Amino acid sequence: MTLPLRRVLAAGGALALVAVLASPGVADPLPVDEPFSGTTFADPAWVLPGGDANSATLSGDALRLTTPSPGFQVANATLDDPFRSDVAFTMDFDYGAYGGGNPGDAMTVFLMNGSQPPELGGSGGSAGYFGMQGAYLAIGLDNAGNFGADNQFPNTPNTVTLRGASSAAPDPWPVLADTPVPGGTVQTTAGSPRHVQVVVEPDGADGNLVTVRVAAVAGGPLTTVYDRVDVRGLGRGQPVRPAQFRIGFSAATGGATNTYEVSDLVVTADVDLAVAKTGPATVYPGREVSWQVEATNDATNPVSDAVVTDTVPVGVEDATWECTSASAAVCPVPATGAAAGGVVTVPLALLRDDAATITITGTATDALAGSSITNTAAITAASRTELTPTDNEDSWTTRVRALPDLAPTVTVDQALLEPTGPVSWTVDVANLAAADGDAPDAAVSVTVPPVVDRTTLTPPAGCTPSPAGFLCSLGPLAAGGTATLAFAGTAVGDVDVCTAGDSTFTATASTSSTDADPDNDVDSVAVPCTVPVDLSITKTAPDEAALGDGLVYTVVASNAGPNAAPGTVVDDELPGALRDATWTCTVSDGSSCSPASGAGDVDAVVMTVPEGGAATVVVRGTVGDASFIDNTATVTPCASCTDADLADNAASVRTRVSTVVTPPTPTPSASDPSPSSSATPTPSPTDDGGLALTGSDAATPLVWALVLVAAGLVVLLVSRRSTSSR
Repeated sequence: MTLPLRRVLAAGGALALVAVLASPGVADPLPVDEPFSGTTFADPAWVLPGGDANSATLSGDALRLTTPSPGFQVANATLDDPFRSDVAFTMDFDYGAYGGGNPGDAMTVFLMNGSQPPELGGSGGSAGYFGMQGAYLAIGLDNAGNFGADNQFPNTPNTVTLRGASSAAPDPWPVLADTPVPGGTVQTTAGSPRHVQVVVEPDGADGNLVTVRVAAVAGGPLTTVYDRVDVRGLGRGQPVRPAQFRIGFSAATGGATNTYEVSDLVVTADVDLAVAKTGPATVYPGREVSWQVEATNDATNPVSDAVVTDTVPVGVEDATWECTSASAAVCPVPATGAAAGGVVTVPLALLRDDAATITITGTATDALAGSSITNTAAITAASRTELTPTDNEDSWTTRVRALPDLAPTVTVDQALLEPTGPVSWTVDVANLAAADGDAPDAAVSVTVPPVVDRTTLTPPAGCTPSPAGFLCSLGPLAAGGTATLAFAGTAVGDVDVCTAGDSTFTATASTSSTDADPDNDVDSVAVPCTVPVDLSITKTAPDEAALGDGLVYTVVASNAGPNAAPGTVVDDELPGALRDATWTCTVSDGSSCSPASGAGDVDAVVMTVPEGGAATVVVRGTVGDASFIDNTATVTPCASCTDADLADNAASVRTRVSTVVTPPTPTPSASDPSPSSSATPTPSPTDDGGLALTGSDAATPLVWALVLVAAGLVVLLVSRRSTSSR
């Protein structure tokens, strides 16, 4: 379409829109491609009204309207498929006019009111058009000049005549214009048709502009006869155009006859549709991606059967679409839907200078990471002939970023932790991804072990407390980038927490996108916690003890601090010469030993020795047969404790065992009293004249003394009896 035509249509845009909206919903039969070959029409909507009175027939290679014989034939062939009259369209066809010795009369291509049925017109100079009800405009090829005479003589043969509507007033079917045909004659030769082109354009809300071009000879160039003539502007009471048109051909002869035929009809309605595709330059894998398709129609023609198609790239899942427009009835109802078989298909009814936006949304799956996807949209209209096909398709390429690869590293500054001592550590989160594998919203969960006093920590920016420690938002983290968080505080003072062994610092990185390597998302560092103590042990016992005496050891395990010493172990493997040993254990702060008492060796007795306090183990036993009794006791700190001085963690003591010489025992006579019959008093613990026991049994020497005294008396009596007998 020429630029002037587009300006005219645009100028009448507002009125044209009203006419479009008021027009019935009629589907266009356009484009029409009817060769009129064979014995049947390509489009079954063609009708030949009037029955046997209609001379039109298909001759095998053309639509033959009339023949040279007989005279007074009338023909009409109408495409009984109306379309909206606000459509600009072009008709191209070939015609033949031959065989009449005095050729008469004329043939036409016509437009009629689409709401009225096809009808046969009159013969002769009527050219089959005059007398047809519903007729609106005829372009006549007038051989004899009668069709263009308008009952005025002399007539003008060989013209291209425009005749008006049956409803024109005061005169129906008026002659609107009459112009000589190019080449000077309507007649052709058989087998050498001439070409005709008719362009009909809407003019505002009620008129039409008509252009007629005719070739002067077969195969020759077209010559313009009428150039965008305003049909209503020609006067003669031509009415406003009807809402719908039908197209057709007519012809008639009278006493003068001729062959009139039509072939190779093509009717097209131009349109200039376009699509423009936009979308994001990049998208994160696993995220939603949206593209916008702007479908537009210029002022050339409205189109009711435009279709936008968009093939969703493989790997984009759950694709849906939504159509929006500033104009009513442009988008389908409903205006949303899902891609079927991976293809979005959206029908549109676009007015002149109209537009619609289609938004296509889906999810870019992880499988697309690191690749580019191209999305192409196209617009078509089956009823229109596209003026500029190059803008009927548009593509957009979106890069799906590589997957991020977050890897945290935990570094603790202290090799050992101590109760109330300093604690500081850093968490470095690196994105090890390939180029453009940005993490859109990197985060790290920092686990703080119980050994750290959380109340002493000041969290870095972006970190909020969590049950395990802190949840820290790092924001976008570019591929190759690193974010560092620093923490500092002190350890708790509770030594039991320190010795529990739970001092593992952990960082777990995450992002809303899938991580390329989940195996490196967590890093942990276990730092031992130690309790500084200063344990020592002492052991006391008598230097000397007699066989059978009781012996007491006193073992004292002391802690000089600076902390209580949990899990302290005291051992004392008793010598074999100490019989029937028992022991008890007490702690200076009243806490318990485990166990608190026992018999035999003091084996792995556990206690918590308070700072500056002590645990005391008292061992009691009986001296056995030995020259010396040697004994060593040890104190061992807990596995998580550090003893300032291990040299004083063992103590030993030696006790000498004293022996007594036993006198010989005399053999008593029968008259002597038996020593066993002598009552020997049992000494009490206090029969020592107030001396405290030292571990020796005081009764043993006394018994021996009494035995010796008794033996002496026996010897004395025996001696006296021997003297008397002499």
